[in-house]
Amino acid sequence: MAFTLVDMMVAITIMAIVIAVAMPTLSPDEGSRLIGGARMLASDLEYAQSVSLANPADVALVRFREDGDGYWLARESDPETPMLRPGFSEEAYEIIFGEGRAALLHDMTISLDGVTDNTLTFDAFARLTTLDDAVITLQAPTRSVDVTVSSSTGSVRIQ
Repeated sequence: MAFTLVDMMVAITIMAIVIAVAMPTLSPDEGSRLIGGARMLASDLEYAQSVSLANPADVALVRFREDGDGYWLARESDPETPMLRPGFSEEAYEIIFGEGRAALLHDMTISLDGVTDNTLTFDAFARLTTLDDAVITLQAPTRSVDVTVSSSTGSVRIQ
C-alpha cells in the first residue's frame, strides 16, 4: 500500500495544526515566569547571605543594574566585580534578564524600594545594613511580584 502526495499533504497539514495549537501551552505564561524569576532572585539573595555568614570580614552584596534588567553578587571589597559562581567553571555570578539562566525573563525589569545606590549589603549576621526593609519588585508587562528582605532578620519573602 502506498501513500499519495495528497495523503502526505493532509497528514502534514493536520500535524501543523496540532503543533500550532500546542505551542502556546509549551511556553511558560507570564505569571509562571514571574514566580520563577522571583524564586531565582530570592535564592540568590539567600546565597549572598550565606556568603556573608561564611566570611564576615568581606560580606556579600547584591548590585542591581541601573537599567533594571538584572543584578550581580559581589564582595564588599570589590562591589563592581561579580563573584564567581561555585561549581560553574569560574562563571561570573551575574544575572541579565533574557540571557543564560534568566533567558525566559527577557521582558522583565526590577524596581527597588528601600535600596540605596542600587545595592543591598548584608552584615556578618546576614541582615541588611539598612534600617528599612528592601522591596524588590520584579515587573512583567502586565503583572508584578515583590521580593521583600527584612532589615532586622534578613528573611526573604515572595509576595
